[in-house]
Amino acid sequence: MCAALLATTIHTFAGEPLKLEEMTKNTFAAKTISGINPLKGTSDYAQISADRKKIVTYSFVTGKETGVLFDVNQVNGAKLKEIENYEISDDGQFILIQTDTKRIYRRSFTADFLLYNVKNKSLKKLSEGGAQQIPTFSPNGKYIAFVRSNNIFITDGTTETQVTTDGKFNEIINGLPDWVNEEEFGFNNALAWGADSKTLSWIRYDESKVKTYSLQMFEGAKPAFKNYAVYPGDYSYKYPKAGEDNSKVSVHAYSLESGKTLTYNLPLDADGYIPRIKPTKFADRIVIYTMNRHQDELNLYKANPVTGECSLLIREKADKYVKEDAMGGILVMNDYILFPSDRDGYMHLYLYTIDGKFIRQIEKGKYDVIEVYGFDEKTGNTYFQAAAKTPMQREVYVADKNGKVTCLTTKEGWNSAVFSGDYKYFLNNWSDRNTPYSYAICNNRGKVVREVLNNDKLIKDMAKYDLLLATSLSLLLPKGWN
Repeated sequence: MCAALLATTIHTFAGEPLKLEEMTKNTFAAKTISGINPLKGTSDYAQISADRKKIVTYSFVTGKETGVLFDVNQVNGAKLKEIENYEISDDGQFILIQTDTKRIYRRSFTADFLLYNVKNKSLKKLSEGGAQQIPTFSPNGKYIAFVRSNNIFITDGTTETQVTTDGKFNEIINGLPDWVNEEEFGFNNALAWGADSKTLSWIRYDESKVKTYSLQMFEGAKPAFKNYAVYPGDYSYKYPKAGEDNSKVSVHAYSLESGKTLTYNLPLDADGYIPRIKPTKFADRIVIYTMNRHQDELNLYKANPVTGECSLLIREKADKYVKEDAMGGILVMNDYILFPSDRDGYMHLYLYTIDGKFIRQIEKGKYDVIEVYGFDEKTGNTYFQAAAKTPMQREVYVADKNGKVTCLTTKEGWNSAVFSGDYKYFLNNWSDRNTPYSYAICNNRGKVVREVLNNDKLIKDMAKYDLLLATSLSLLLPKGWN
């Protein structure tokens, strides 16, 4: 019956026949915009050039080029063919250039990083000791912490100091989550600098008691493993199945002045998790998240990297479990903590002081907040995406400090946003079931400033095929099947 239905439906095409070749050569691929990196406190953004030779800045408002942060052909020292990714220090004086990236799991990878000095245009390897992971600038921009072979190192660009020595594959990991924490909690960096750049804190994972799981490896492609061309090999890693032992986790701090390391006095169940560690603007404070094995209680602790003492800031309890996407949306800012929670049955936003005192619920209603775009500490405005009109749609909203919520997008369908560093503008990506992606720059009141990109040509190209498959199926299926 299904085959007959499909055959009948195919005959309803009124336009040109759809060929397999058209489906496989990206004929119907929509144009998109990616790689937008808003610059803090400005209405500019940075983006890698199409030839991957430059990092160029542009204006959100005009779209015109405003500067070049990095140019492969205008540097002194190390040679570089192309830019794979980059990170800019808070003061804008240094840029880490990522090259030769090798993926590990979904979010983790190793790479060779190069350190670029913006003033003198010098470029040199971050380290001569081998590929690195998660290089992280200190707040003052003078130091970079990174992980190699499960151990932590700190460099000032010239002198390299090894902070830990116990790191070992499938046993001890410093500064990086193990597989299950990376996958289930959605992060790959477990380092946090002190605000004065004098301390570095990290999560340590002892997975020595976790049972090992083996995957069979074949040659494959992109990359191709030539050593598995004839016979497959094995990749064995620590994989805790439900009810089995997880890694034992703890948090530690290193003093750059004394060279000493301490262990935080953190309240934690023996089988508990530490799903995040966050810096703050205070030298005597970082924020550590803890969660129990059942994952129905999340705690945020204020932790002192000099004394190791910890005190509770916020406790969140749920009837079933605390959602990972809510935890991922927590913002630890200068003076506030923005906390997503579904404590009233819907995912909403709650504002606390940096000391954990509850201030107010930012917005409310019978809908879910899907993504947090940011909180402007100057104005008290909160920008977010929600499914307020219907669960099948997404809109971009702003909630002001008095609780007034305004929708910033007018088109029905799916809206998402990338906000400028000063929250004055955003790039709106809109689509619906009949329209591929369309991009426009809007101001923070929702007024369209300019259109950036559309897929009108794709719509026109698709029209000649008269693709009525979905409509035809809905007409042919028995009542209740659609």
